[in-house]
Amino acid sequence: MSVLTESKLPLPLLRRGKVREVYEADAGHLLMVASDRVSAFDVVMNQAIPRKGAVLTQISAFWFDRLGAVVPTHYVTARTSDILRRLPALAPYRDQLAGRAMLVKRTEPVLFECVVRGYISGSAWKEYKEHGTLAGEPLPGGLTESARLEPPIFSPATKAPTGHDINVTIDQMAAALGRALTERLRDLSFAVYTAGRDHAATKGIIIADTKFEFGTAPDGALVLIDEVMTPDSSRFWPADKYAPGKSQPSFDKQPLRDYLTVLKGQGKWNGEAPPPTLPAAGGGRDQQALPRGVPPAHRVRPAGGCLMRVAPEGGPFIIIAWLLALILGVFAPLWVSLPWLVIAIWVVAFFRDPVREGPRGEDVVIAPADGLVVSVQNMDEPEFMRERATRVSIFMNVFNVHVNRYPASGTVAYRRYNPGKFGHAGTEKASLENEQSTVGLETKRGKLLLRQIAGLVARRIVTDHEVGTAVQQGERMGLIRFGSRVDIFVPAGMQVLVHTGEKTKAGQTVVAKWP
Repeated sequence: MSVLTESKLPLPLLRRGKVREVYEADAGHLLMVASDRVSAFDVVMNQAIPRKGAVLTQISAFWFDRLGAVVPTHYVTARTSDILRRLPALAPYRDQLAGRAMLVKRTEPVLFECVVRGYISGSAWKEYKEHGTLAGEPLPGGLTESARLEPPIFSPATKAPTGHDINVTIDQMAAALGRALTERLRDLSFAVYTAGRDHAATKGIIIADTKFEFGTAPDGALVLIDEVMTPDSSRFWPADKYAPGKSQPSFDKQPLRDYLTVLKGQGKWNGEAPPPTLPAAGGGRDQQALPRGVPPAHRVRPAGGCLMRVAPEGGPFIIIAWLLALILGVFAPLWVSLPWLVIAIWVVAFFRDPVREGPRGEDVVIAPADGLVVSVQNMDEPEFMRERATRVSIFMNVFNVHVNRYPASGTVAYRRYNPGKFGHAGTEKASLENEQSTVGLETKRGKLLLRQIAGLVARRIVTDHEVGTAVQQGERMGLIRFGSRVDIFVPAGMQVLVHTGEKTKAGQTVVAKWP
């Protein structure tokens, strides 16, 4: 596997950080390229980690997309094809860019790191254990290592391009930046941390602490910059192994920090450059966090792996079905119990929620549902898009996966629920008469409309997100049980790639492309 320790591009080099090179792309944009270098205690190690730069870049791209509804960001794109379209002179350097380059808007960085601690660990725990303080400010007594801090603590630090960052108090930060700006940075940091922490929790990951960096845009607005909630800037813990009172297993650089701490304790390293030689070890801890926290576009799947989930709405049905199957298996004759066993297996299959990988990007619209395309029609869409549109109708039978997915990244800008009948979802009149839930999605390329339509035996439509939520392409949108239809409306000028009678898979089949 190739390792990139330093990128070299035919662009003006603005700065070389601990792990990234930042180039001037044009007057208003920068190109950030993440190498495979690794740093700890603000010292860059001699050994690199294969693919580390690509992993960090793709994690940041995911979070910038998702958090754009919480705070403005400098993110433009991390897609290599988009970058080369804007900067064609870099085509011969595709190998250096692929996966690890990010085009961003230029800002003036705020020279403080905004650290949010939701749990007490690392240097914060060391200071607390010795003095009962954090950056010199007292904390409540009786805390244990890795204990949850409620509410989280804002703990700023100086931002040093080389050498060690230093924890400072909020008053020290305010003396340098002013009280109003400091409080604005603190509030934004809490908002971003809360949004990220809550999403990670749904994937079984605890974000114990993290640092954010902000910049000032030409219009004076504060903008989230640099990287966001990566293993380089955060502590990730698996929730199912969390146990306060001790150090936690990590998906981040903590094993490296622990090893270096031992060396310092033994007097074999003074904590400054040059770094010690590291022993050979697997470098994939940051990649281990990907299957839980990052959507399919950025997921690293083990060769031959198979990831499968069951929608939580299926829990009561699965329990009841298998309980009855067990009772009938014990007390009823085979001709009664066997059919029910088949039904119990089908109930599990109905609520399956497979992890899906496939084409991703701003230029494609992917299928929101598994099923059969029963209609492709041009029509007016007056409700949300308010323009001529092409409607693709996908009918799901009782054997299809019924979890629905977002066809593109964007923000939920419209949502409406209509009660109605429960007729056959494959018919045209179901569009007008059946129970349905409609979602309008604002994407970078334009508006899309999605409509979940109940069917003959469907008795509940689940739509996950409220207006204002930032969502990701391929992310779960909701679920319909049992037998139903999903319509997707795309602008009439788009190239529709599916036709009537074709089968689709949510998260995999490309339904349309933007011109």
